[in-house]
Amino acid sequence: MLEGVDAFKDIDLKSQYSNLKKGLDVKLPVYECTMDDGRKVNILAMYGAGLWGAIWGYVAVEDDNETVAGAIFDHASETPGLGAKIAEPAFYTQFRGKKLSDAGQFSSVKVVKGGANGSENGVDAISGATMTSKAVGTSLEQWLGAYKAFLTSRPAAKECCGQCGDESKECCAEGCCDSDKECCSGEGCEAECENEPVKAE
Repeated sequence: MLEGVDAFKDIDLKSQYSNLKKGLDVKLPVYECTMDDGRKVNILAMYGAGLWGAIWGYVAVEDDNETVAGAIFDHASETPGLGAKIAEPAFYTQFRGKKLSDAGQFSSVKVVKGGANGSENGVDAISGATMTSKAVGTSLEQWLGAYKAFLTSRPAAKECCGQCGDESKECCAEGCCDSDKECCSGEGCEAECENEPVKAE
């Protein structure tokens, strides 16, 4: 975390991409966004070289640090009807729900020629645009690899249950929590959870 740095004004993705390729230190912008439903996501940037010019994009990651909430891409001069399709919903909406993991290990989302066949970690490449598709995959691998330390060092937000019915009971008395929620305990248990505590019905 760099104090006094404005991610919108002070970080030039093109120059950071140059540093990334050279193995130099890079400044990685992270944009925090609160969704309409209250979910918080972190938006990570990417920049690279397409077939004919620059490509760039943003990948939003859920607070579990693993699930892609969405992605969007654009380009300077990719071929209309082919590589330029990276900027179309049919391509970038594939990323929603994909996982930044493969066989239990951190991994970029892969852009797969011939089809990802429903893989949790892959999306279909664009037919007829092999080089641009490969460039997107390479750029994602480079940038998400650089963001790995940020993503894997942050504790995933927990969804917890709060007190159950009787306010005198401690949080998470036996039987209070749904099976998919973490249990908190004792006074001030809300502090253990990054999400709003959920009271059991």
